Amino acid sequence: MSGPRDTEPLPVGPALAFAAGLARTTGGAFVASGIVFVVVLVTGIIGEEAYSLPSVFDAMLRALMGGVLVVTGAALLVELLRGIAERRMRLRAAERRHAQPTAPRVPVVEARRLREDPYGGIMVLAWFAVVLGPVTALVDLVSGFDYDGIALLAGVGITLAAVGLFALRGWLGRRWEARAKRLPGPGGGARMAHPRPAGAKRREGRWAAAGFALQLGAYVFFAGVLLRQPCRDCDPVDYGGGPIEGVIDALVSVGGVLILIPIALLLLSTVPFLVRTAVLERRTLRAAREDALSPSADVDAQLTGAGALSHLASGLTVTGFLLVILGATPWTVLANDSAGDDDIAALAAFQPLLAPGWALIAAGLAVGIAGVVETRARRAAIHRALPQYDVGVAAEES
Repeated sequence: MSGPRDTEPLPVGPALAFAAGLARTTGGAFVASGIVFVVVLVTGIIGEEAYSLPSVFDAMLRALMGGVLVVTGAALLVELLRGIAERRMRLRAAERRHAQPTAPRVPVVEARRLREDPYGGIMVLAWFAVVLGPVTALVDLVSGFDYDGIALLAGVGITLAAVGLFALRGWLGRRWEARAKRLPGPGGGARMAHPRPAGAKRREGRWAAAGFALQLGAYVFFAGVLLRQPCRDCDPVDYGGGPIEGVIDALVSVGGVLILIPIALLLLSTVPFLVRTAVLERRTLRAAREDALSPSADVDAQLTGAGALSHLASGLTVTGFLLVILGATPWTVLANDSAGDDDIAALAAFQPLLAPGWALIAAGLAVGIAGVVETRARRAAIHRALPQYDVGVAAEES
């Protein structure tokens, strides 16, 4: 039985750094889309129930939803391809290392991820095609329009594509599982048993409070909506301007505020969090270089979580996509037939936001790539200072 080997993260080349860094861009697109969706939903209903909004505001809200659909769809496709590419490159790197018996072992966190196949997104596309195919075919069969069988053929084609996607997902998954089984299991290292820092507990408390406020706001908000319109197909209820009208307006307004304020506070807390994380990383790296590092909860967090640069990349891309979605409204509003020429001309004022938005997205991608490289280097320094330590389950290696 050989002695335990040292631990070292997998190497990160330019292609892998790009693929891993791109995750912050797609993640930022999803977060920005979610923020815009919530804001549009809340402000749209508040404006309809409690205030009289000008037509340009209504046109802008509809245009924003168009931007959300475009950004979300593009990000889903990019993330599907990106995730597959990143995980395949990491698996190849692990196979090359496993071919060298005396090479350092792969950290537990990375080894466990290698056993999870990256083709789950294909299943999402397959199930989407399962639903879309029959619906498209039925359009040709039951609608009053003459599509000359085109919709029927398209529906059959989409359904057959779904069958092919299921088969492809199964074949790729079996191949991935066979390759991953040839790698050593995620063993070695010390058990992560350190108590979490007080700062992490406080952050979790703030997240919990924000989540509670969001839930409470949603309940209050939709209580007002249901009082106005009890069901989707129901006609709006007119209470004749009595006190119930004031209650509805108050519920919708207060609920909207309870939803929007926690989101704003969480966004504002990002900067202090980034500063604290960066300071902690510098201290850890300095201690590792001076051979004064000891296992702790902070070390555990740095071996498993994202670094300050990665969080900064997320912030930049979220901000960038918010600007892009808003700046694209002069084009996305064109899909709204009810928008007038004056509304379209007014939304042109947002077009200059596109340039800084794309610049922030590009900067976020660059910072995300740098974050991947920096995180790998910092974790390697930690493992050099603590060669037999890893965050995982203690086990003997043979």
